[in-house]
Amino acid sequence: VETMVAVPGLGRIGSRFARLVAADGARLVVSDKDIGKIDGFLGSLPPLERKLVSVLAPYQMLDVVSDVLCPCAPGAFISESSAHALKCRVVVGPADGQFHADSFEEEKRIAAALFRAGISCVPEWIVSAGSAIHGLLESAQGSAFDVRTAVARTQRTCGWLTDEIMQASKRLGRSPIDVAIERVPGRAA
Repeated sequence: VETMVAVPGLGRIGSRFARLVAADGARLVVSDKDIGKIDGFLGSLPPLERKLVSVLAPYQMLDVVSDVLCPCAPGAFISESSAHALKCRVVVGPADGQFHADSFEEEKRIAAALFRAGISCVPEWIVSAGSAIHGLLESAQGSAFDVRTAVARTQRTCGWLTDEIMQASKRLGRSPIDVAIERVPGRAA
């Protein structure tokens, strides 16, 4: 069974993530407001991987049927009303402020709406920690940087926390964001 991953936002992080996903053989749907980023991304792929990629306009990404929605474009992607309409199983992305919310309480309501819709959502501030680790490794290692090693290190560092939060979410019947707020000191609004 092929995995379908939707990636809105092909900036530095989104394009790298999408290349890794394509290299692993998953099907992709990508978008970006900047057509140059789309062209650059498609041009960076070998022909066999390019065949796995479909391109949509940013406004169409919320309608994509996917296993994973990985928001990599900045801000305000998912609202409380769109949370009920998403057609994915998991939302996990590094985009800062991926919820269209004016307050932390509204973010929690959106997370609860996703949870009620049966969609797992890893808090972006945990996902972004992985991006920070990746960036630090790349900066420190320079030309010796290896993306697969960085991904493995990030998984070891952040994976245990994500696993704990997602398991507790299922066990307690509460959104992962509610659980994460209790487990990660200093994250409350």
